[in-house]
Amino acid sequence: LKNKIAEVEAKEKALELKAEFIYNQEKEKVQEEIKHYQDKVESFEEQNQVLREELVDLRKELNQYEKFEDRNLPYEIEEKREEITRLNKLLDETIKIKNNLNIEFDQIKIENEKKRDELDIENNKLKELIKDTERLQSDNEILKEKETSHKNHIEFLQGENKDLNERLKSIYSDGTEIEERIKDIKEKPYKKIQLDTQISILDEIKYLDAIQDNMKKYGVEYPRRLLNAFHTALKCSDFSPLAVLSGVSGTGKSELPKLYSHFGGFNFLAEAVQPTWDSPASMIGYYNTIDRKFDSTNILKFLIQTSMSKNESPYGLKESMNMILLDEMNLAHIELYFAEFLSKFEQRRGSKEGDVNIDIQLGTALIHPLPLDRNIIWIGTMNEDETTKTLSDKVLDRAFLINFPRPTELKSRVKLQTLEDIKPFEYLHRDTWNKWIKKESLFAGEKYEIIHKYREISNKINEYLAPTGRAIGHRVWQSMEYYINNHPEVIQNIGNDEELNKKTKLAFEEQLVQKIMPKLRGIEVHGEEKKTLDNIKEILNQNEFAVTEDFELAMDNPYGQFIWNSANYLKED
Repeated sequence: LKNKIAEVEAKEKALELKAEFIYNQEKEKVQEEIKHYQDKVESFEEQNQVLREELVDLRKELNQYEKFEDRNLPYEIEEKREEITRLNKLLDETIKIKNNLNIEFDQIKIENEKKRDELDIENNKLKELIKDTERLQSDNEILKEKETSHKNHIEFLQGENKDLNERLKSIYSDGTEIEERIKDIKEKPYKKIQLDTQISILDEIKYLDAIQDNMKKYGVEYPRRLLNAFHTALKCSDFSPLAVLSGVSGTGKSELPKLYSHFGGFNFLAEAVQPTWDSPASMIGYYNTIDRKFDSTNILKFLIQTSMSKNESPYGLKESMNMILLDEMNLAHIELYFAEFLSKFEQRRGSKEGDVNIDIQLGTALIHPLPLDRNIIWIGTMNEDETTKTLSDKVLDRAFLINFPRPTELKSRVKLQTLEDIKPFEYLHRDTWNKWIKKESLFAGEKYEIIHKYREISNKINEYLAPTGRAIGHRVWQSMEYYINNHPEVIQNIGNDEELNKKTKLAFEEQLVQKIMPKLRGIEVHGEEKKTLDNIKEILNQNEFAVTEDFELAMDNPYGQFIWNSANYLKED
């Protein structure tokens, strides 16, 4: 490379010298010829000027002689005529000389133009040579920079290789590095919370009454039916591990989980989803190779904190119930950053506590299995506009989609208070929560007909969906049935058949909204697909479901597609 650079520089110098020599030599020749012809032209012009002056004088004399023709001086006349003849000849010769000079001058001009063209060609060649030289110089600089960069990269790789070898020796010799990294995360909890005072309410309905009363004191009211639906969705996390709250901005989607958590005894973490989230590492964190440490997120710190008992750590939250809110979760594709969690939730159903882990990659070949415990409930909020992503069937089947109603009357807030002003935090023990979950069906034996009716309605809707290429799977119905089985008002009226039928119908209505209606989104409200919607609407009318009005609104919109975005069925609450 150095020899090539030296050869290029030598050629460059030789070309510059040759170009300069040729240019100066040709320039001197042309300048000498131009001066020679200019001198010659000036000489002829001077001679021509003298002859013109003599001719003018002779013409004056001739005019004088012509005036005296009557003098009859033949000898004078003859003499003058001879003189005029001589001068005319001299004038003719002068004109010929001038013409010849003009011809010569034109030839000189042509030759000069040729010389100028040749010089321009040579000049262009010299310019090209200069450009080539500049390009060679630029290439030379780039080659030098690359050479320096390669040297630096080799030195960096050698240092990295040495560092990696040292770390690999540490990893595979005694395994202490993974313990140090997880210890570092454990010693920095998300929040220094201590489980001191436990909620003493054991009755589920009274528990919800207390939450609703404290919300009112705080200045926020939700329909009781919405609160019950949210509570029941959380109880059914084994079947649908994600509760998604949808609605227009400002209706309290993020506020409900926060208030429910505080007044209901859940330790709470809210995390805003970013549009750049494209993998589980966006949620959990990643190993920083520069600082040689794991950059953990609040979510990972909270997960680890909830996996430790208060005997293991003063801030352990394993004995309590906990909640993670993914705010505006559809700003990024949920399947990209949450897919691994959804798959693990599927494995967890029917498994013993601690059997299912989420793998946290703390570095190269360093995997820490973190138990995916049932003491954490996952919530998501979503808006629907041009900045968000739609939910896929994979997510919808594993979620309860709860729509928030538009406010019919705007209300003022008289006083701003903190949550602690209303009620100091008391944690809900996971054992209390688990006692409220009914894993065995309440509709066995003679009560089977109650749930059978709604299974048949779901089968009929599924049949009508066939032409659209959509379907209700076993998982969806099992989630719906589990939800109805765990609805607090259904459980409360197990001994009262009349009330049980009413509350079961209300719970099934909520499942129509949360599990069935999201599957209809995008169906055309005109043409062949409209028959599917009309058939489902007929089922709703026949059974006098309160969601019929919302169904009609979902069909009646300017977009020509079924879009469910209302919750008027909650008005009767």
